[in-house]
Amino acid sequence: MSELAVMHSSKGDGAPSEEDAAAAAAAAGTGGADAKPASKATAASDITKGDMKALWPFIIISITYLLFTVTDGAVRMLVLLHAYNKGFTAMEVAIMFTMYELMGAVTNLVGRCRLTLCNTL
Repeated sequence: MSELAVMHSSKGDGAPSEEDAAAAAAAAGTGGADAKPASKATAASDITKGDMKALWPFIIISITYLLFTVTDGAVRMLVLLHAYNKGFTAMEVAIMFTMYELMGAVTNLVGRCRLTLCNTL
């Protein structure tokens, strides 16, 4: 029995009453005088085929995003190691990657402006 149940016993002396013991047993699922039988259906078996069919796009997109993240990181590491093996210093590689990321951001902003924002103004 939890400390909370002992503190809130109906007798007030710290000893749990029979009702408190039955309520704690029912909450814990261990039985007791007033415990209800557990439901035979579990949360996993409540999922229907229609629910699983609706989840497939989410599952596919999540898996492909995770795979892309891993492969993108692997390619970046290969480029870093290749640049290091070619004799670039750590500072030169850092500047190279900073410029790469900045140019990617500029490309996205210019492309977005040309395709959407500037055409609507």
